[in-house]
Amino acid sequence: MDAINQDLTGQSLQDFLQSELTILCSNLDETYSVLSQKWIGTELKGHLERLDQEQEKKIKHYQDEIGSHENNIKKIQDLAKNNQKALEDQVQRLTDLRQELKILTTQTQSALQQGEQLHSEISNTQQNIHHRNEALKGTSQDTEKTHKELEQALGFYRDRLDVQFQKISGGRLQYCFSSVDKENPDVTCCFCLKINGDRTYTVSDFSPELDGVQELEEKLNSTNDLRSFIVAVRKKFVKALNPSK
Repeated sequence: MDAINQDLTGQSLQDFLQSELTILCSNLDETYSVLSQKWIGTELKGHLERLDQEQEKKIKHYQDEIGSHENNIKKIQDLAKNNQKALEDQVQRLTDLRQELKILTTQTQSALQQGEQLHSEISNTQQNIHHRNEALKGTSQDTEKTHKELEQALGFYRDRLDVQFQKISGGRLQYCFSSVDKENPDVTCCFCLKINGDRTYTVSDFSPELDGVQELEEKLNSTNDLRSFIVAVRKKFVKALNPSK
């Protein structure tokens, strides 16, 4: 060790350091040459180009993937929008159907009530018709009975009062008196009588016209004395044709 230390002192140390420095510079030159050729020359450029291409591929891949996701999101959004619109339409349709059902229910209830009312009215009408038919039947029988009574009465007075009668339109009886005017035995005097449903009388169509017919009709309806009425009418006809007598 002492020998080495002696060798590294003075000029020897300087020479040693110079030698080491020369070796270090040579190594640095070689390293730089390698680095220059491998990383600064064509190899670095190629390496950078490859890195750039890989980055572009990765960027394009991610962009495509992002685009695909965006399209999927848009489709989902459109689908959700359509589904929302369809849902709103279905909700509106359901609301309309409920309203229509409510109206139909109200109309049905009203129709049922009207049907019940109509059924009641029909039943009442049928009962009224039945009662009226029974009343008309009784009235018809009463009228027929009255006509028979009239025929019997007229049979009794035909010879005495010279009265003839016949049925004419409107359910009326026409009475014609002959031998009213002794000077003109062919002259006849007529009037019409109708028996109403309530068994009252209506007289009309006097030929010739007579005064006081209203009073005679009122008396006939109050007394129901047809014989006296016929006698009174004949007397009026006699007086009308023979005013001086």
